[in-house]
Amino acid sequence: LVEDPHELRALARAEVEPVALDQLEAALARLMAEVPAPLGPEASRPSDPESEDVLRALGYVGEDPAPQPGGAPGERLRQRHAEK
Repeated sequence: LVEDPHELRALARAEVEPVALDQLEAALARLMAEVPAPLGPEASRPSDPESEDVLRALGYVGEDPAPQPGGAPGERLRQRHAEK
């Protein structure tokens, strides 16, 4: 980091055999082609309301990143189950 603090110099080309680097880049390209692209934030949301409620109680789902009242995530989950 002292010589390249912003990490702008590509070390792979300088430190790896060109044939090996080409093979690695080809393998990465194949893997990237096989993996579907993310669909956005909504794609990772649970499809059923019960799972979403549990994740929300644990602090994993929600629009507001501010801490929720009621203490730690585990405490919020206990409160949620006590309300049922």
